[in-house]
Amino acid sequence: MGNIESQPATTVRRADDGWSSRAALVNAACERGALKPVSYWIDAASTLRMKDDAVIVLDPVNRKVIDEGLQQGIKDFVGGNRTVSLMLMALGGLFERGWVEWMSTMTYQAASGAGAKHMRELVRQMRTIGAIDPVLQSDIEGQHRWVKVVENSKDATLRELSPAAVFGTLTVPVGRIRKMHLGPEYLTAFTVGDQLLWGAAEPVRRMLQIALGHELKD
Repeated sequence: MGNIESQPATTVRRADDGWSSRAALVNAACERGALKPVSYWIDAASTLRMKDDAVIVLDPVNRKVIDEGLQQGIKDFVGGNRTVSLMLMALGGLFERGWVEWMSTMTYQAASGAGAKHMRELVRQMRTIGAIDPVLQSDIEGQHRWVKVVENSKDATLRELSPAAVFGTLTVPVGRIRKMHLGPEYLTAFTVGDQLLWGAAEPVRRMLQIALGHELKD
């Protein structure tokens, strides 16, 4: 939750100077009477995501929607589902270009819960990997600086496409990109990210910065 009205600058304990300075400016302006105190509800609660008067926040993907919401006076901004947020961070560039008609997501947790037979089938399907199309790679990596396409090789996959490789970072690697047996227009990819950062805390933290900047601009 972020409440501009109730958080004095002294309570902002972040190493991010941009955030701290914005909070200090907002609070100083409120004290002078130059800015009317405004409250925002910034949260990651799943119960708020589908409210008509709330905006789901993931600004590298939907900054335009966030800005429009602020202009319209919306006050509730909510973090998205962790799996969906990380998937959009990884592949949002393809959606933006209109290259994706639909997408189905699944997690290792879902596959492991189905039993050993299905885990063996998942591993078998992942053995067939080929070269990554350079145009596809460019479009995946082109949306923002946090996405990285991992080479389709065993060594690169083991080194860069694992929870251990991204723990504590904002990097979102994408790899194991290959065509499916359903047809050449169907692709499968594997992505991984820190669920406590882009999957939870980072979108909310960044939304507070955006809200502070919006109030100062106005």
